[in-house]
Amino acid sequence: MDIRTALESFQGAWPSIQPALSTVFGALVANLFLKSNTSKEEIERLKQAKFSEIADRLLEDGHITHLEYYKCRNFNKIAQKADDVYRKQNAPRESHSSDTTFTLDWFVRFFEDAGNISDEQMQELWAKVLAGEIDHPGTFSLRALDVLRNLSREEAEILQTLGAYAFTIADTPYICINEDLKSQYNYSHKLFAMYGCGFIENNIASHYDVPVENGTAVLRAGSYIAITHCQTPGKLSIDMQRFTKIGKEFLRFATPDNEYILSFFNLLKQSNPTLSLSAHRIVQESGDTFTYEVDSII
Repeated sequence: MDIRTALESFQGAWPSIQPALSTVFGALVANLFLKSNTSKEEIERLKQAKFSEIADRLLEDGHITHLEYYKCRNFNKIAQKADDVYRKQNAPRESHSSDTTFTLDWFVRFFEDAGNISDEQMQELWAKVLAGEIDHPGTFSLRALDVLRNLSREEAEILQTLGAYAFTIADTPYICINEDLKSQYNYSHKLFAMYGCGFIENNIASHYDVPVENGTAVLRAGSYIAITHCQTPGKLSIDMQRFTKIGKEFLRFATPDNEYILSFFNLLKQSNPTLSLSAHRIVQESGDTFTYEVDSII
């Protein structure tokens, strides 16, 4: 039985799951567990079950080992959490159309890695990755899965903490490494952990001058923007380091720290006295465009 036939057979096998997730699960079961000699009667039995029940039946009938069963149970928990995330993210939106393309290799790799995760807090992070990939195929690379597989709970917490301090310039994310700011928010030691995980570049030279092109430079942090004005060509000086490509993939899970953002913007204003800098709350955005409040918050 080929994958296409298996997918057709497994459509509707998980009635409580979003259609996109159902397709993925069906592909996984077909690819990993169903043998070429699987009878039509067995397929019909499996079609009536939910994912966890399928795992129970496969173990009982000797189609999978106890290790595979363990991985199925962990994956099922992560998948259910992912479904909750997916529903919340797409509440007003319709589910994927039938022509949405998923990369089966990615989901097989995800299953193999996520099946070893039993820690509930880490399962939450894996669930967000799964929901994110289903929402936007190609969001997370296979390299990101390799990094996530070796991530400890403490490192995951540090990532989300420092992710809350990220700001972007021209869609590139950075973190400020000003000594006063690091001391105030106590994250010097956390930076070293992120260097080791490959989430932030450990540049020797960390002082950058951002060109103020056409008299303006724009920084984005959470739901705020900072705008630097200059009558003549100038530069905005910042002590910062860049998040890596892998780090950027995981930044979507961090909730911005507004208190930190305001401290960061005030620091920029104080350390660049020759430039006019204002910060504003974004009130609406669509794609690459957004509107913001006129009054500056600093």
